[in-house]
Amino acid sequence: MNSLFDIYKFRAPVIRLIYPVPHLPANAFQTLLPKLHNCIIITSSYLSCVDLDDFFMIMTHKQTDELLVFIDESGQHDLDISKEGASNLFVCTAIIINEQNILSVTNKMRDIRNVHFNGNEIKSKNIGSKHKRRIKILNELTPLDFSYIALVVDKSRIIADSGLANKQSFYKYFNRMLYNRFSNVGCDISIIADEIGGVDFMNSFTEYMKSNLIPNLFTEFNHSFYNSSDQLLIQLADLVAGTLTYCFDRDKTSEFTNDFRKLLNPKEIAITGWPPKREFTKDLNESSQSEVDWAIYDTSITRALTFIEQHINNESSSDSAMQAATLSHLLYLKEYERTASDQSAQSTTLIELLHNLGYESLSKEQFRANIIAPLRDANILIAGTAAGYRLATCTTDIQDYVTHTSSIVGPMISRLSKAQELIKVVTAGQYDILGTGGFHALRAMVSAQRESELSS
Repeated sequence: MNSLFDIYKFRAPVIRLIYPVPHLPANAFQTLLPKLHNCIIITSSYLSCVDLDDFFMIMTHKQTDELLVFIDESGQHDLDISKEGASNLFVCTAIIINEQNILSVTNKMRDIRNVHFNGNEIKSKNIGSKHKRRIKILNELTPLDFSYIALVVDKSRIIADSGLANKQSFYKYFNRMLYNRFSNVGCDISIIADEIGGVDFMNSFTEYMKSNLIPNLFTEFNHSFYNSSDQLLIQLADLVAGTLTYCFDRDKTSEFTNDFRKLLNPKEIAITGWPPKREFTKDLNESSQSEVDWAIYDTSITRALTFIEQHINNESSSDSAMQAATLSHLLYLKEYERTASDQSAQSTTLIELLHNLGYESLSKEQFRANIIAPLRDANILIAGTAAGYRLATCTTDIQDYVTHTSSIVGPMISRLSKAQELIKVVTAGQYDILGTGGFHALRAMVSAQRESELSS
């Protein structure tokens, strides 16, 4: 079988295919390409001897890094989760690959298909609960150059007779929510999704996405559908989406769940959970919980959701949009991770998240000043500890935040107190470093600390 490099090595202009090759007429290339000046002519006879996955993306002489996004879902749109075998989760996953890495990722996925699926379509449901087999396959994804964004929808929290009960509305709503994550990438982007519904629906879906996504005059946006059985990278999206159900579906989690998360984590840009939980998730009768915890939880979640809704697509302020994106990730961690450390994110992780979402790169100082500080000024309860930042939703979170703050502020006040005392001594009491300049609050804190030390 001929290699795509047989074409690419000549570095001549060639046509770049985004739309499904199998659906083109047999003579399409013979008719079209001779009309293109100074192009390599690829005839249908050549097409017949080139693997369609290789032929999917033919690189041009244009030196831009286009992002290709391959989308597939796990779960059904039906909101009736009482049916046998129905899952309460709908997971939509977008695999993101730079144009230059398409061939290497595709070739490796072909190897995985041949070795682990006997040359048949890669589908997560065909692995099922054979967790050791899944881990073996996920390990082979580690060296591949791709990343992903996912949306995890808990259908049990959606009102059964809402507008989302309609299949078309369901798919449009949640795919738009996922697609909006690419509105700031700043480069050409092509989205290739698994086929859903009939031709009429897919055409209306594409038009809906083009008209509802935030427009960008400087980049191109393409959208097309492709049969998953013919596209290995859509199959990759299926594999990741299916694996995520074994991470977040309470009926499917197991002792292997942490292994799945660790293997996928290096590829993960962001996961959004929807709708966020508003109810308290722990028994208030437990000794460790109280009505105070409920009040903190309710206030923290409500304020976070309100802020995100108001600012996530704020075109007039990139800082506000970045704050909302950061908060959205912390909200996801709070809901789907189980321990305080896993619910926390270091500033470096959050900075990388924002950069991968298409926002400007920030230093740690800029992140603290432009993202975390304004969120706290807006009364968003964000705890900061050695483990990182996390959304504070109970007294334990608040206490951890206060303890961490005390470990930073306490020594600073102590050093300031010592400096004040030293200067007073060497100037025979003639100069107090906190006596002028309006440092009333600092003076009060130094005084309070001294009184505390005397009484302890």
